[in-house]
Amino acid sequence: MSDCLTDEQLEDLASRRLSETEAHRLHEHVEHCPACRDLLAECSENQSFARSVKQVIGGTTRRSSIIQEYLDEPAAGHLSDTIPGYELLHELHRGTQGVVYQAVQSATHRQMAIKFLREGVHASRSTRKRFEREIELVASLQHPNIIRVSESGVSSTGHHYYVMDYVAGLPLHRYVVQHSLALEPTLALFVKVCDAVNFAHQHGVIHRDLKPSNVLVDSDGVPHVLDFGLAKPMMSSSKTWTSMTGEVVGTLPYMAPEQARGGHSQIDIRADVYSLGVMLYQVLTGQYPYPVVGPIAEVLNHITGTEPVAPRRRWSVDSGGISASQRAGKRPGLCPIDEEVETIILRALAKEPERRYPNVEMLKQDIIRYLEGQPIEARRDAGLHVLRKSLVRYKAAVAATAAGVVLTLTFSIALWNMYLTQLHERERADAERIRVIDIQGQLATALMQLGDRALDHGDAVDARTQYQAALMWNQHMAARLLDNLPSQSRLADNYMRLGDAALYLREYDQACDYYRRFNRIMIELSAAAPGHKGFQDHLAMSQERLGDVLVRMGSLDEAAQFAQQAIEIRKRLAEEPRADYSLLESYARLLLTCRIEDLRAPAEALAAAREAVVRSGEREPIALATLALAYLRNGDPVKARQTHQQALALVPAGEPGLRRRIESILGESQSAETRPAHEAAGDAETRGRIQ
Repeated sequence: MSDCLTDEQLEDLASRRLSETEAHRLHEHVEHCPACRDLLAECSENQSFARSVKQVIGGTTRRSSIIQEYLDEPAAGHLSDTIPGYELLHELHRGTQGVVYQAVQSATHRQMAIKFLREGVHASRSTRKRFEREIELVASLQHPNIIRVSESGVSSTGHHYYVMDYVAGLPLHRYVVQHSLALEPTLALFVKVCDAVNFAHQHGVIHRDLKPSNVLVDSDGVPHVLDFGLAKPMMSSSKTWTSMTGEVVGTLPYMAPEQARGGHSQIDIRADVYSLGVMLYQVLTGQYPYPVVGPIAEVLNHITGTEPVAPRRRWSVDSGGISASQRAGKRPGLCPIDEEVETIILRALAKEPERRYPNVEMLKQDIIRYLEGQPIEARRDAGLHVLRKSLVRYKAAVAATAAGVVLTLTFSIALWNMYLTQLHERERADAERIRVIDIQGQLATALMQLGDRALDHGDAVDARTQYQAALMWNQHMAARLLDNLPSQSRLADNYMRLGDAALYLREYDQACDYYRRFNRIMIELSAAAPGHKGFQDHLAMSQERLGDVLVRMGSLDEAAQFAQQAIEIRKRLAEEPRADYSLLESYARLLLTCRIEDLRAPAEALAAAREAVVRSGEREPIALATLALAYLRNGDPVKARQTHQQALALVPAGEPGLRRRIESILGESQSAETRPAHEAAGDAETRGRIQ
């Protein structure tokens, strides 16, 4: 049996639903196919876990409907009528939070895939937001090697969903094995994967869950990157990440050491570089670079501390990787992975982020250089490597100066050994520096959280003390890591919080100074990445705060300038075709509560607020509360009260702070000039931190 097993065959084999003859036939293939062997082990483990949980909940007197719904197989026919225009055929994949079905679009008869939020109406607010963030991020990435989202919404049964292109293909590693690809075609295929990931990075998205099963290769040999469920924008605070600080996020065998440690302050695009390195290692060799089976603690230790085994030592004819060497001049059956490919892989798998390729583009270019026979960047600094390339290229000329070359080689080796010694010491020092910076980042985050708690309880003096203590660490880290976006964004966030505390205390001069610093950092970040929505959103936020405090200080002309700039940015963000409801809500709120009354536009705000409620599926209390305020400002107090009550009804029981905010939202109908400073600071707080 040459072809790999389908997902249905693997599931039937794991659940022992096959006849003895058929099971024996499939087991013979699994014994000689490492890729199918790993997938079968995963299926067996998942089914065993599901059976054990069902036994637990089945033995209780009160059965948990939520858990049961999560474990039971949802029927495609049950969901089919819930999305007009689509007929669901069968389930394609089931993950931790979502279920994907193959479907047919009734109007065009196109094959599509629809992903449902698995928990349906029982999904928590944070789970829904994570799913909505996935939709927003994928929809913003228009690339031929990234799965395309065509629409999204909420089904009549309350399941959030989105529709995407259906790819009839195989996961990357299974495609390579089933088509018996050699080294060069596999690398050429991998270049396209790198191009897609690099495109996502250029648009401010880090995938964080790259693995072969998240890359489907269609029948034309075109790869498609999918499943952005754990992706995050490069500019994101601890309150808006899809995970909490300290949580390990990703698929264990493919995650970078900084992911395994839970150090989110250090996670950037180089984490995806590492995951691509693991993928390339596995696709070429059929093996992992270090042990990934066993207790989680041991696996995490291997990820963070065990150096990868050289790929050439892991490859074998039956290891489940690429085909044996077919190059001219090489004996058939030899390992096709040479020293240069190994160097590329090992650089991508460096434990310290600063030793890896700084971005996916450089990894891609090195693979292209290899395919074109050029010196690779990973070894460009190595004199011996460049010299060896020159020897191959200019054999006749080099032969005439062989004696000189020997002397040069001897001298180069001596210098190289000295360089390696110094490099090792430098790497140890750099690793210690990164560890210290990570601790400092955690300390600064803890201090700012203490300040938030104090400000929530009305103790602005204590809040300012905590924020100032955090500022010392954030300024230190930002000065040492000028190109590190999380460090720069955390410093901007710190200035914003100090401004909020000063505004609460009516220390307007001090608040204005902090807000100006916040504004300057956001201007620099927005200029560096003009297409980044998060930067633009928070640039507008800094302008709103400056306009607010300058009105209180009597500088009306300058306040009007900042307010006008904020309105222009928020309008541009809100008018984008796939703008998130939160961008529309922020625009409507600004038009209703701007401190410069001449810039208010209640009618336009009402239209934006209505659209925000529609795009939120009428399930977001803040969007409904802003709509209530818009009705009130447009002279319709009856609808304002009705919408306000609807917003209060949606507030979860465990969020008293949000309830207080919704209860007081209609208080924003006061004249901006008469609102106390501490209320304005509270409004700024509810708009969120740097994202």
